[in-house]
Amino acid sequence: MLKKVLVIALAITSLTSSVFAAIPRDQMHIGGLKTGMTMQQVAAVYGMPKADTSGLKGAKGMYYIAGGLINGWVNENGFFAKYTVSNNLAGSERIISSGGIHVGMTPTEVINCLGQPDKHESFNNIVFYDYKSKEDGIAGHGYPDWLLLRFDNGRLTIISINQQ
Repeated sequence: MLKKVLVIALAITSLTSSVFAAIPRDQMHIGGLKTGMTMQQVAAVYGMPKADTSGLKGAKGMYYIAGGLINGWVNENGFFAKYTVSNNLAGSERIISSGGIHVGMTPTEVINCLGQPDKHESFNNIVFYDYKSKEDGIAGHGYPDWLLLRFDNGRLTIISINQQ
């Protein structure tokens, strides 16, 4: 009997942990920027984004925001569908994201702010945490938005929000 109670308690605990990790979509942001924002909404926060003119395939639809501290990608409907901040430029650690996280934090500090990730992977000294939104993404096609985190050598180096 005690064994059954313990198994049920562990099952409930694991379910609540995974539910706790999901972030409400309206709280998922990078520096106050959320997926689904228009160019004008982003400009109202950080000034007019500047389009990338490099011609590189991966830069299609990319804009530099806040002097390049944040990169944003506009989808075919004219809405920002992805944002990224990384430790490439000085000052990136001042950009506060979902749950109060920022570039430079340790995995333990991030978990203390956001809870356990929905997905965790590691390769050599690189660790990835994925957190999904509780609700469907802005596209309304049944998929959540994702907060994607990359840690290099124990420090958060890239924060990204993707609209799925």
